[in-house]
Amino acid sequence: MIVNLIMIALSVSLGVFSILYMLTHRENYGTLTIVLIICLIYLFHGILALPWLTLSVETIFVEDMALSMWKFSIIFRMISLGLIVSLCNFILVYSRLSFSLTFIYCFLLGIITSLLSLPNSIEITRVGNYYNYVFLNPVLLVLIIAFDFYIIGLLFFTVTTNLSAIRNPLLGRLLFIFVFYFAIVFLNHIIYITTQNILFKGINYMLNIIGSISIIYTLLKMPEFFVVLTNKIYDFIIFQKSGILLYSYNFETGKETDESLLKGSILIGINHILTNFTYKKDQLNLIKMKDRDIVFEYDTYYGYALLLITNQKNAIIENAVKHFMQSFNDLNKDQLKKIENYGQLIDISVFKNAKVLINENFYPYLKKSKGRLR
Repeated sequence: MIVNLIMIALSVSLGVFSILYMLTHRENYGTLTIVLIICLIYLFHGILALPWLTLSVETIFVEDMALSMWKFSIIFRMISLGLIVSLCNFILVYSRLSFSLTFIYCFLLGIITSLLSLPNSIEITRVGNYYNYVFLNPVLLVLIIAFDFYIIGLLFFTVTTNLSAIRNPLLGRLLFIFVFYFAIVFLNHIIYITTQNILFKGINYMLNIIGSISIIYTLLKMPEFFVVLTNKIYDFIIFQKSGILLYSYNFETGKETDESLLKGSILIGINHILTNFTYKKDQLNLIKMKDRDIVFEYDTYYGYALLLITNQKNAIIENAVKHFMQSFNDLNKDQLKKIENYGQLIDISVFKNAKVLINENFYPYLKKSKGRLR
């Protein structure tokens, strides 16, 4: 009993800490959607599923209550597994799962939940000081096992099909390790609920706690891991509306560039900016090309525009651009006013302070990202 209470306290503490940390540091993880998914995973798995699974074997509860906790732990766990797949999909390609895959998940979840609600689906027996559970309905057990293998298959499929496109090979390997670890946790859980072996019960607790701690460590030390791993930025350029290049940075080389190296899609975007500057409203605009998105934003007050080339525009990049421009304006407002209001020529090297702002706002996309929290 004491050991189980310690495991519950540890699981709940890790879950609560993770949720509070995510909510108070949500700006480090791209979008609110990703933050909410991670919080829900810790809620359903660390705070609900694992503690209820642990308590359900304790004979201090009457059999009906213990059986209900066992069944609910299965449902909560299945919800958390679906959230894990959604998180994996979001941090890889920033999109929801396809309708067909989501339908299969919901169908299995619905059938299993319905079977669990039947009175004779699971039998509870007392063995010493603990309860054991036996699946009387073999279809229910088969569906639960099939569900776990479906989740494992989705995770491996999502990762392997996008592995080569991940911008940082280190993050790609880390993601694959996590997926492999989750597969081991899932398989051990299947063995435990099938055999009720106390050894696999202990292994199940330890694997879940170790996995939770590993994710927390990644949240603290590598927040870029949760910012769309396949999303890349190629070029970042700031132009004054008269056509003067204020600053340019290439994310592929990790170096600042000069005007003579700008060509192709960059010049198309710059031409569009200069042509439509006075007609631009206060929102991001976009030029879509075959394998590039040219994102640009204007500041009509200070008379400059920002151009960014990426493989996919999303809310994470939009937010980073807006935060960058706010900081850039605060840092360089005097120099920008001189150019805009008085037409004064100044040394544009003063705008090299933009590199610091790029590191702050676009750190997940840098060639050798160190992250702000390290």
